[in-house]
Amino acid sequence: MSAYLSSLLADLAAGEWICGSTFYATMRPTFAQRFSECNAEARAAEGEERIESRPCKRHEHRGSIFEYRDRWALRPQQLRLVG
Repeated sequence: MSAYLSSLLADLAAGEWICGSTFYATMRPTFAQRFSECNAEARAAEGEERIESRPCKRHEHRGSIFEYRDRWALRPQQLRLVG
């Protein structure tokens, strides 16, 4: 995993939705492509996508901006609730 992707995933580590404009503001314009590559690797290894996306619900953007979250960041919390 590249250092760039690692830094993006660190931003998503809390499992909260993060607006794509955040990544643009921090000068990381290729985040969506890295998330797509990450999902392709996750599908091959785990059979499911790692990064979820949806149209941004927090802001009123002029264009179509998505927000993202790391589904795998939610796993430990879910396991603690069961156990």
